[in-house]
Order: sequence, then C-alpha cells, then structure tokens
Amino acid sequence: MKEEKEKRIEEYESKIKPVVEEEIEKEKEIEKNKVKEINEYINCYEKENNIQIKHITMKYVKGCKEKAFYKKITSTNCIAVYAEASYDGVINFYTGRKLKEIEITEELNQKYEEKTRQIGENIYCCVDDVLICLVYVV
Repeated sequence: MKEEKEKRIEEYESKIKPVVEEEIEKEKEIEKNKVKEINEYINCYEKENNIQIKHITMKYVKGCKEKAFYKKITSTNCIAVYAEASYDGVINFYTGRKLKEIEITEELNQKYEEKTRQIGENIYCCVDDVLICLVYVV
C-alpha cells in the first residue's frame, strides 16, 4: 500500500514538474519585460525632472482579481501574482538599482492620486524620489 502511494506521488510529480517549470519561466520573462518597461519610465522621469529615484513603496489595491494574476500563466500549481509584494526585489535585481523600500505616507498617496488624475492609473508612478507600485490583492 505504501509503495503504491509513493509510486502515485512520483508519477504525479513527474507529470506536474515540467508544467510548473514552464510556468515559472513564463513568469520570469513577464517580470523581466515589465521591469525593463518600469526602468525606462524611471530613466525618463529622472532625466525630465533632474532627480534620482531612491525609494520604492507599494500602494495596495483590493478587489481587483482580474489584475492580480499574470494572464499568460495558466497552471493552478504556479500562483503568479502580477504585482507581488517583492516588487522592490525584482526591480532591484533586474535593473541593478538599490531602491530602498519605504512606507507610503498620506502625503505621497495624495501626490500619487493627483498625478494619476492627470495621467491615468498605471501600475507604477514616480512621485518626488519615490517609485510607487500598485499591488493588486484579491
């Protein structure tokens, strides 16, 4: 009985492992492309405003299930959150930046809201020397 159970587990793992690995590779590619886009935005912002982005903060948005997950990730075994809480680590890793994570303040939030009224909502926005990233939570 125990051997049969172990055999079923091995069979399951051998079937699921390639699927999960493929999904993880898709997720990495999506993240890399999104971070490249964010870094280009930061570079333009820094040049236009003669300022260096030094900090990063998260603005959490609840109730946006359709925006919370990567569209191209289909495996239920690989949960890929689109704007995960490790945003700072991913951005720093792919860009070589050393953005310091800070808490979003009421003042920063107000400036973000004012700016997005002008340019529209985006998953990231620079305010002063801070990159603000939206994190969608289900």
